[in-house]
Amino acid sequence: MHVHNVVRSDLWWDASRSLLSEYKEQCFQYTITCFVSSPSCQLSGNEPITHSKEETVYLEVTLPVIRPSLMVISDHGKDIIDFGDIVNGVSVTRTVILKNTGSDKLNITSSILDPHGPFYVSNAFRKLPPNATHNMLVTFSPADKAEMFYEALTLFYGSGGSLRLGLKGRSVEPAVELSVKDGLIDMGDAIANDFITHQFQLTNRSPLAIKYQIKLDQSKGYFTGPANYDGHMIFDCVPAEGMITVGSSSKISVNFNPDHASLLFTDHARVYISNKEAFLIKLTGRAWNTALFVRGGDDLGPIAESLAAVPLRNVDEAPEPLKAVIVSFKHFVSLPEKSKLTRTLEICSIKSSLLKKCNGDFTFEALPSNVAKLFTIDPMKSSVEAGGKKTVTLSFVPPPPNTMKTSTFEANIKLTLKSESAEQFKILLQGSLYD
Repeated sequence: MHVHNVVRSDLWWDASRSLLSEYKEQCFQYTITCFVSSPSCQLSGNEPITHSKEETVYLEVTLPVIRPSLMVISDHGKDIIDFGDIVNGVSVTRTVILKNTGSDKLNITSSILDPHGPFYVSNAFRKLPPNATHNMLVTFSPADKAEMFYEALTLFYGSGGSLRLGLKGRSVEPAVELSVKDGLIDMGDAIANDFITHQFQLTNRSPLAIKYQIKLDQSKGYFTGPANYDGHMIFDCVPAEGMITVGSSSKISVNFNPDHASLLFTDHARVYISNKEAFLIKLTGRAWNTALFVRGGDDLGPIAESLAAVPLRNVDEAPEPLKAVIVSFKHFVSLPEKSKLTRTLEICSIKSSLLKKCNGDFTFEALPSNVAKLFTIDPMKSSVEAGGKKTVTLSFVPPPPNTMKTSTFEANIKLTLKSESAEQFKILLQGSLYD
């Protein structure tokens, strides 16, 4: 469809509508003189056509001019519906008010719009009595491409009457920046039943305001990791939806609120821009029962948390076994002698308003004498400030070749953490020799 580029003011459209609505029917008569020439008449150059005056015919034409029975009275009576710039994926509906200005009831129909195009009429037509109005809903819903769209909509009414409307709109690609690097937000470590907050930012670089919405997989029933026992969400994004004006940013707070200890809390936050998924953010976090905890060692933990209920322990039963941390060393005999292998453990402290004391200290049990020359721990004891951490270096110096009958060396020692309460861990050091 061709849409004229003549820019007319609202006053022009108001005046045009006013003239049409007040126009009185008229009838014009025209007389057309028709000259009948000879059948043998030849036309050459600018010579006049030869004809006989006796064979002149006078044709009288009567031309009635009537006021249109269907008019647009909304938006100053404009016959072009301009939706302007719309972000892809967003649907915008405009109301076009039609009025029956005639004396007869009108049965209105319309031409067929492109079924694959972005324009469509959202509601049905009805018979329109004289002086009544009808609100026609026209929707512009661009899908993928950023381009200009034009289409014509013709309304048919009465006995041969028609009203032609132009539909116009441009789709724009949304441009939004996410402040999260690598699509991951690690909430860190928290005390069970406490909460911590992290913020990220969405910035609108589009020429239009955009709407965003954030949906969490766990809230939609997808299994992503362990859930809270009380049924509340572990992760939450606030605000979960909103509008971002041109050139501005919206800060989103991610809340982490676990109700039990686990190292496997995870979820996915899907950011939708104009009803389309634009970003996927992985959320992770860990929860502990005490302020001090150990991090490091061999990864022996499960990849999923059991959903079975944890039975209550009887006070008369045997004490619960100590949590084990395995630190293994692998030495190849092809390496130079006295090659020292080192690994680290971190003794960490969580700062929480739920605890009176968040700092503490740790102590490693002395190494057995038979392996004291093979394994070393530095430091053996120290303190940890609230919210801080202390790195402990563990080393294994393999013995000279052919001096030992075994290729595996082990040491079991206890690690004691003291803060508000004391907790002990079993540290298993294991050194192995390989050819």
